[in-house]
Order: sequence, then structure tokens, then C-alpha cells
Amino acid sequence: MVTALISSILAKGVQVVEADAFTAGLLHDIGKLVLVSLERIVYAEIVRNAGHFGPKLVAEEASVLGFTHATLGARLLTRWGLPVGVCRAVELHHQSPTDTTEHSRLAAVVNFANCLAHQIIDGSAQAPDAAEASPQAMAMVELNDKDIPAFVQQINLALPRVEGLLQMHE
Repeated sequence: MVTALISSILAKGVQVVEADAFTAGLLHDIGKLVLVSLERIVYAEIVRNAGHFGPKLVAEEASVLGFTHATLGARLLTRWGLPVGVCRAVELHHQSPTDTTEHSRLAAVVNFANCLAHQIIDGSAQAPDAAEASPQAMAMVELNDKDIPAFVQQINLALPRVEGLLQMHE
């Protein structure tokens, strides 16, 4: 949910459809859910070896499974008929954008939002600094190092909305 929130906030500033950004941010790790459901023991070992986020996880998935949760998630969303841009953003959410194709800006939004969400949730000691983890995506979403503190403050003000969505009532 935090990645979705950050994606929707970023989208407003870079001419990306906010609903697409929110959807891609919300569903970016759906491939992990599928893997946990279908390959629980194998995937638990992958996560144990590599961690739950980042390049090490993606490399371990590719090595053990021959594909990544991002690729699997994108294929699932494509099969479900979600917009191409959303599917591409899910597929590329662990890659810094290197081109300016039609869907690269949305992919950059989700990539940077994902990195920043981990930084905010996990704390800077456990997650890589978002600006260092994805400098190309940060540039594509038109942020620089000086913008980050104000942007994080904006996110922190919006987080109670997400927390409210996640509260379960008995």
C-alpha cells in the first residue's frame, strides 16, 4: 500500500496517470504472492538466502527459478487484461529505467516508489537509500536529493490514509 501511495503522489508531478501508478504500485509484488502460494518451501529458501527486497532477491529468483516475481506478476496482470503500462511497470519495478519508451516513466515511478517505501518502512539502516538505489528513476520522476526530505514529509502526512485502509474491524 505504501508503494501505491508513493506512486500516486509521484505520478501527479510527472504526467503519469495517477490511477495507473497507484494500481502498479499496489500490485508490483503480486508475483511474490503467487510464488509463496505455489512454491512455499522453495521461495522461503530464496528469501532466506537473499532477503525480501532488492537486487539480491531478484538475482536469486532468476538463478533458482529461471524467472523473477516481477516477470511472473507482469504475466499474470497481462493475462488479467490490465493496461500495458501497469504490466510493464510491475515487470520493471526492480530495474532503473534506461530508456524513454512509452511506459518508462510509469516504470520509473513504481521503481522509485518501491525503493522509497522500503526506506521509509524498514528504516535507512536496513534498506538502501532510495536515491542511491535508483538514481535514474529519481531523475525520471524529476526529484533530486534536496527534494527528498519534503517529499518524505508529504508521504508521512498521507500515510494515515493507508493505515486506515488496512485497519480490520471485527
